[in-house]
Amino acid sequence: MKLTDPGIIQEGEKDLIDAIKDDLDLDAINEVIKDKLKVKNLESKGGKIIVHNNKIAFKLDFELSLNGSLMFDRDGNYIPDSHDDGINDTEDDAKRLCKMLAPIKAKINLIPFNEHDHTTFKKPSKERISKFLQILLDENFTAIIRKSKGEDISAACGQLKAKLLIKNNN
Repeated sequence: MKLTDPGIIQEGEKDLIDAIKDDLDLDAINEVIKDKLKVKNLESKGGKIIVHNNKIAFKLDFELSLNGSLMFDRDGNYIPDSHDDGINDTEDDAKRLCKMLAPIKAKINLIPFNEHDHTTFKKPSKERISKFLQILLDENFTAIIRKSKGEDISAACGQLKAKLLIKNNN
């Protein structure tokens, strides 16, 4: 049962994004970009001998490709993404979870993120996942790591949904 025209929702989303783009603080974004962007591709385009400050120097030319994205909350505050790692998978996060769940008997399923092409989020390392699990076990919680199936063909949880959303928006 359709409650509204999806075109109206999509147009509203487009208007919201356009309004946000018009109001961005480019100086603040520039500061974040300096710290956060990762080099995707660095390709040498050759070089030449030049004179710089009355000295012979060698100038190398490069083509540089960068990939990155920025997230911010409804108040406009920057939210570091998973290029920084540690979104909610640090040892401190595990300890906070233990403290929060201490009064109740809980079984905890750890579900690592399934990466896909349409996000900058990254799956935590096996070492990080194991450390998180061990903290839970040391506090006598029943905890398991959910094994991902279909990840190798981008069919794991979250990956198919992302593909579907991208396909429907094109």
